[in-house]
Amino acid sequence: MANNKRRNVDMVKLFDFYRIEYKTEGHKHCRPGWINTVCPCCEGTAGYHLGYNLAEEYFVCWRCGYKPFWKILSKLLRIKEEELGAVLKAFKGSSTQALPVVSTLNIKDHKLPSSTSEMAKRHLDYLVSRGFNPRELRDAWHLMGTGPISMLDGVVYANRILAPIFWEGKQVSFQTRDISGREELSYIACPEEREIIKHKHILYRLPDPPFVSGKRLGIIVEGIADAWRIGRYAAATFGAKYTPEQVLQISKLFDVVVVVYDSDFAGRTQGDKLVAELRFAGIDARREEVAEDPGSLTEAQARDFVGDIIRRYVHN
Repeated sequence: MANNKRRNVDMVKLFDFYRIEYKTEGHKHCRPGWINTVCPCCEGTAGYHLGYNLAEEYFVCWRCGYKPFWKILSKLLRIKEEELGAVLKAFKGSSTQALPVVSTLNIKDHKLPSSTSEMAKRHLDYLVSRGFNPRELRDAWHLMGTGPISMLDGVVYANRILAPIFWEGKQVSFQTRDISGREELSYIACPEEREIIKHKHILYRLPDPPFVSGKRLGIIVEGIADAWRIGRYAAATFGAKYTPEQVLQISKLFDVVVVVYDSDFAGRTQGDKLVAELRFAGIDARREEVAEDPGSLTEAQARDFVGDIIRRYVHN
């Protein structure tokens, strides 16, 4: 992913020639637009964990992460990396015609839960209690609120702040945050069948990542409230369990990445893993921590924290 030059390799023909077993459908790890095979780097039970993305031409193992193209392909073919150039020339082309046509059935129109409107006093009060400026958040992130009775496809969205999720200028999904303190699930997302793009395939962020000294800085956080606090440099992955698609988007959008997941075990573990995958992709990445999570910072603390990141990792 660090090398943006198109390779145009017919990976299906290549795998067939080298007798590498693969799947394009009918397996739990298979997804549209991917070829899956056994990862030569994984330990434990074998499976079709290694995926090759046909459109973006990169490898990701669903178990052990992003894999550099040349290294993993040399392992699969059992040849030296310096021999790959000649092999790839012999298999120029596209694999897309070899894949089954995948149609999506029963997809519903994208819509918001009932009684969604501008935030009422109870929503504004909740944000104030969290130390946010509600009107600034409303204007920047287009936040809305749901009423005491709110439903969509049988899911209850009552008494929540609703955060629309935009991608390339279009609203494609949403996530909600409970304001009552009584619900088991603090966050509930849009039903998957109503998402134009799955929210776990993209990032929650403001448009047009800003440049700092000619570099695009991304501060990667877990949740939407973390992104509200960090502001224009933030991009949230909707939880610590990120996806390969999100790794790809981060690598495309940012030159310098600082992962600031929560300070609990899951946050530290996943944060370290994400940094490692981004570095494999050639991205300047590292991890930082705050006492609990970015959303718990005060406005002044967040401003100082971001300023410190810029001084140490961008201007330095």
